Amino acid sequence: MSENPTQKIRRKITQDFCRTVLWIDDEIRPDAETPPKNERLEKDYEGKQHQEFFLPTASEFQSLGYLVHLHPYERPSDEALKGTNPFSEESGHHQSACTLAHKADIIILDWHLADRESPQHSIRILKELVKSQASRFVVILSKYWDKFAQEIKDAELGFEQGTTTSGMDFWTHDSGIHLVLAKKYPKGDDNRIIAPEILAVVDDLIQSAHPDYIHWAAFEIATRLRNHIPAWLKAIPRGTDMALLQELFAENSEGRQYIPENILEDLVAVVQATELETLSATHTSRENWLNRPSGVSEEAGTNNEKMVNLLVSAEAMDAKQISKLATSSPDIPAHAAWLDSHQVFVEFCEKLSQVDYDRPPRPGAVYKKRNPVVAERKVIYLCASQACDCSRGDSPLILLKAVTTSEVKLGSSVLRYGGEDYRFDSNSESLILAEVNENDGKRILTDYELIGQLRPAIAARITSRFWIGTTRPAVNHPTFARKLRAKE
Repeated sequence: MSENPTQKIRRKITQDFCRTVLWIDDEIRPDAETPPKNERLEKDYEGKQHQEFFLPTASEFQSLGYLVHLHPYERPSDEALKGTNPFSEESGHHQSACTLAHKADIIILDWHLADRESPQHSIRILKELVKSQASRFVVILSKYWDKFAQEIKDAELGFEQGTTTSGMDFWTHDSGIHLVLAKKYPKGDDNRIIAPEILAVVDDLIQSAHPDYIHWAAFEIATRLRNHIPAWLKAIPRGTDMALLQELFAENSEGRQYIPENILEDLVAVVQATELETLSATHTSRENWLNRPSGVSEEAGTNNEKMVNLLVSAEAMDAKQISKLATSSPDIPAHAAWLDSHQVFVEFCEKLSQVDYDRPPRPGAVYKKRNPVVAERKVIYLCASQACDCSRGDSPLILLKAVTTSEVKLGSSVLRYGGEDYRFDSNSESLILAEVNENDGKRILTDYELIGQLRPAIAARITSRFWIGTTRPAVNHPTFARKLRAKE
């Protein structure tokens, strides 16, 4: 049976994205002597595991194109662990393990590390890793795999448990760490796990933790960023130091914002030069769809059923059909899943997925009132001021008010935000002036709290439509002309 093309391209992206492997284990002994010739001693000589398990597996990783580091781990002294002796030193192995783990893509970690009774040392390493944001994939490779679920729960590190597509348990953390279990000897003491099997576990982990096509488009872009960095750096002009330093001479220079933005725009232009394979027609065809919901049917009778089961293109939708599906969807699980998917995608296309809440006000920023006086319908506010007004000056900023509604109105703009539809009406009541003040050197709105940021094009569209709607001239037209041109 041939491999699913989508599965195949995702496995290739995983291999391109994950390039380095760090293996931490107390049985790794790079300085151990070679096996003694005395057959009676060969069974238990120091370094047996290193020679017969770690080295051959590392060699397999290298033959597959991975950079591998086998890292030994020496048990720290009790005084160092407890902090009872101020002159005791922490094991250098622990500190270097934490440092290298921050730089590795795949980490293979012995669970009961240097302690057959407890995973305390592995937990100390994980505590260091969760302090920073990064995509790391950790394979817990241990003889004590059956104790892991309870021990990771008792550690209270904030991991959430899930199940991979193959039925294996995995754990995720908000910092970007993903954990999965594997046995060192899956088929007995004489049959070690091999590198391709470990990579298959990692691939299963990644595809289960990030199943959506849009995630894999992001993974593919991330791999391309690495490959395009030389061309990106080469394209940036030389000889700019005198101008740049003079531009940044003033501490409040706007250059500290727009220079990084310009550099990133150059990188985006380089990466966009070629089509993403993950979004090609072959890999997005319905027959190659991975992780499809159980409610999706292979056959459908009515036009609505064809729509919600992805048997027709979105191009075939019309306004009446969408409205009908939106009304009936809550009562039919398959329809509800279809509608939710579209609404989530619409919101992704209209707002940034992540917001820097420490940035000063800027066009397209979304706010809510800090302390609303009276209970009212859900309301959001969009910053419609120019970038220069946002970054300096004491004048109030212009906000556009939007309220939740299911009704679309001619001349108004609708935005999907936070699971709700908001409408911006082109009238004076929607126009708000917001005072700005300084707090710890940061510009903030006095009465409004930042909650999100729209994509630039969406913010510009809403703002433009608002000003056009509020400034259009009123004309006395004959009744016949007004009825004939109603859609105007």
